[in-house]
Amino acid sequence: MLPEESKGSNLVSVEIPRQQKEDSKGSKESRWEVTSRKLSEIEPKKTFWLIENYLPLGELAILAGREGLGKSTLAVEIASQVTKGLLLEEPENVGYVAIEDSLERTVRTRFEVAGADLDRVHTLTLQREDQERQISFPTDYERLIEWVKEKNIKFLVLDPLVSVLSEKLDSHNDKAIRPALESIVRLAHNGGVTILGLVHINKGSEADFANRVLGSRAFSAVPRAILGLARDDEDPEGQKLLLGVAKSNLGSFPKSMKSFYLESASVQTSEGETSAGRVEWLEDRAGTIDERLGRIFNEEDHSERNEVREFLLALFHTKGEHTPKGIRLTSNKVIAELKEAGFSTNNEALKKHKRQVQVQADKEKMKGGAWFWLIPNCMFTEYYPEPSDSLESLDSSN
Repeated sequence: MLPEESKGSNLVSVEIPRQQKEDSKGSKESRWEVTSRKLSEIEPKKTFWLIENYLPLGELAILAGREGLGKSTLAVEIASQVTKGLLLEEPENVGYVAIEDSLERTVRTRFEVAGADLDRVHTLTLQREDQERQISFPTDYERLIEWVKEKNIKFLVLDPLVSVLSEKLDSHNDKAIRPALESIVRLAHNGGVTILGLVHINKGSEADFANRVLGSRAFSAVPRAILGLARDDEDPEGQKLLLGVAKSNLGSFPKSMKSFYLESASVQTSEGETSAGRVEWLEDRAGTIDERLGRIFNEEDHSERNEVREFLLALFHTKGEHTPKGIRLTSNKVIAELKEAGFSTNNEALKKHKRQVQVQADKEKMKGGAWFWLIPNCMFTEYYPEPSDSLESLDSSN
């Protein structure tokens, strides 16, 4: 508001000198200034580990793998070991954010069969009067740093990681996602808590987990460690799983991988007996996760290509615009559908996808016209041998 002496109609315009204008933006103390420190003045610190060369203490790491492999069960196993004092010097408290699983039917039973000290496992939501919501980064950073310190949480699982980021953010936009992830890193640093976020990988054929993590590149760039999970390609029954380090900024890569399988265990409830999965550890396996999984993904590549082909043909057949040359969809629509289905959409992957269905570029003949993917009619005969009415009418019109 204007000061009292300035109110009224007799205001006078005064030219402010340039230096005075700059100073009027704020005092010297309120402006940002460049500072520097000599590296010799910085005390070096050692990296400590929750799991040696796997999970660094007080940092953000991610556990990446295809859906249905048991990432949540593995995270529960690690958290349970923390509560029992098997990974740190003494038993510690853990936090568990489960967005997709029932606390009563799934989370509680998993922790119970894993042998956790249930009094040390804290789940969390935000409440206000009769309202409740899940946590959201970066919005809830201040609330969470208080909670972590109050409950003395030493290990925090975010399952899945993308679900605790603000719904206003585009998970594929690096510039939007990075600040939210960096607020989680600050929580780890300032709260002294090791954080493990669970993420899915896409259906690409690369063995490099860092390039397969779904969403923005920030999901693999910001965390200090990436753990990769996949099936053991040498297990004839396909039940054994491998856990390896796909990225490590703070330690050396382990020369072996952890091996385990999931077994079902019974839990007694007031409503009767139920069951939950738990981890049964096996002997470590020699090699790195990328070396081992490279063979798996090469073998999967053929079936993955067929999966992409079937997906695109079904997508175009049901949602595309029929033309005399074939069926088309806008490029933006196709890419969005591929992302939603979990397929890789980087430039190299899109080139492969196009080759699977012989895509032709098609652009509207108008200024600023949209680009389309056009799949020729001949590609649909294998999966849709009976032409649709629209295709018949188009063909007859030619």
